[in-house]
Amino acid sequence: PLQAELKPQRNLEELVDKQVFKRAYIEANGGFNHLQNLTTLKMNGRLRLKDDDVDFDFFILKRRPDMMLMTYKFGAYDLTYGSKDGKFWMRQSYPEKPDKITDVSEEKQANLAPSINMFGPLLSAYLDQSDSIESIELADWEGRACLHIVMKSLDDGSTTELYVDGDSLQILVQIVGLTSGETTMMTFSNY
Repeated sequence: PLQAELKPQRNLEELVDKQVFKRAYIEANGGFNHLQNLTTLKMNGRLRLKDDDVDFDFFILKRRPDMMLMTYKFGAYDLTYGSKDGKFWMRQSYPEKPDKITDVSEEKQANLAPSINMFGPLLSAYLDQSDSIESIELADWEGRACLHIVMKSLDDGSTTELYVDGDSLQILVQIVGLTSGETTMMTFSNY
């Protein structure tokens, strides 16, 4: 029988050093060469809106340098956002009706712009130098030892806070300050 390879326990105190964390995070996500050569990324899962007690399926397809397709399925209704060459569009699909395709407003485009990035905020910061890591501190999220990371966008100065699991280095929580002044919080699980 195959035995699972045991990972050495991570020393969280060492990971608060930005360079040590960067090396460990890139390695935990496949390594620098693999990530640099990756051209297409596909994700799917289920989103839950906590305040509304609503959940739905999603699908995201990204292709370098700036193509993105993101679909949310609300029962028989699909809402899709897409981008190419920095321009966004939206498609609404209802059963037995023609699709409605429209351009996205400037305000919505500003909120969707980060979704063009091939990777999440940390890998984008390291690989594309799109954001600056302001701080890394030891933290706790719902009883799990983790790292609290604060990032600042080099484009618009907005702030993103992340809670990263200390063992797997996977993002547990992402808190994003939108250009509209609103804040969104996403929690992640089942990697």
